[in-house]
Amino acid sequence: MITINIYGTPPSDAQSLRTFAYSATTAILILSTFTLALRLFARVKLQSGLELDDYLMVAGYLVSLDPVIALYIMLAYGLGYHQWNLDHDTFVSWLKTYFALQRANQIALALIKCSILVFYMRIFVTRSFKVAAWTIMAFTLLWAVVTWCINLTVCSPISYFWDKTIPGGKCASQQVTGAVSGALGALGDVLILGLPLTMLRGLKLNARKKVALSGIFLLGAFTCVASVVRIVEVSKAVPTDLPYTNASASTWTTMEMQVAIFSANLPSLAPLFGHFFRNKKGTTPSFRINTSGQSRSKSGQRGPMGTHKPTSVRLTSSDGFHRMSDDDLYSQSKVDSLRDMELGDRTTLVNTEQGCSAETKSPIETDAYELQAVRVQSGKR
Repeated sequence: MITINIYGTPPSDAQSLRTFAYSATTAILILSTFTLALRLFARVKLQSGLELDDYLMVAGYLVSLDPVIALYIMLAYGLGYHQWNLDHDTFVSWLKTYFALQRANQIALALIKCSILVFYMRIFVTRSFKVAAWTIMAFTLLWAVVTWCINLTVCSPISYFWDKTIPGGKCASQQVTGAVSGALGALGDVLILGLPLTMLRGLKLNARKKVALSGIFLLGAFTCVASVVRIVEVSKAVPTDLPYTNASASTWTTMEMQVAIFSANLPSLAPLFGHFFRNKKGTTPSFRINTSGQSRSKSGQRGPMGTHKPTSVRLTSSDGFHRMSDDDLYSQSKVDSLRDMELGDRTTLVNTEQGCSAETKSPIETDAYELQAVRVQSGKR
């Protein structure tokens, strides 16, 4: 007697799908965690402490762990295999976990995007920029709330999502809802990506500096790419074989959040790299602008600062830069400062004729210092 296996064997590419899901998710999770830890270290140890954008990023990171954990559980329940290769109980458990994965990704992305926008608003201080940033933030929050509610109620009753034996149950097309919500999310990514670039065009910076600044802000393009790839993969999912056809989509859903965290953290690490390179070169300049209008370094150098409002600002290579008041920012004739600047955020860069301007800086330090003029120029527009 010949026995025919009507379920067939697992697909030949199942292992590659599962390997990609596990390795890619783990790798980007490590990177996002590491860069977030460095960001917090730089803020606490080298600068003036945590800001609102840091708290939002930490919250977004914590919420993003839910989809990561859900993906690992889905792998244990057979993600990457055909639906008919799973027994009924395992498949139901898989569906419940898949449902849980969809509960947190919009919230995590909204927190991450709000963190980026708050960061931008501390760099560019013009009213028009802040209005644009708040508008995009409102759009992002509205998108997150609406998408979360739609995903929650995609099936009626909700339990019909994993229990198709419920009489009268029905589900909307997840391909359609996923594509629409993904497209709106990608639109928000593009708006956030282009927001600071519109400001750079009006700043009086040479081409090299504008390219360097644009490169830093364009790090967010990685998130846009991940978002587009996710939309494409979601469109390939087949409702009758979700464990297999949704494997890549689930992976990219998880990766999109971690890529966003990783990209958003990178600009905040410039002070840390600058601190590292200065220590490596053995240079630890320290300057104080005293009330007599003279600048003094630890080596005893003095230099005239011109006539300006009495103030006291200390710049060291070990503790980052300390803020000056807004009055001091515009009253000092030879102080280029930038309060609340990432890449030196919450810092004030004090350039003296005999001081750090004469010091040789690493490329990372140079780019970070050049960025300090951005807020000054944008604030005067």
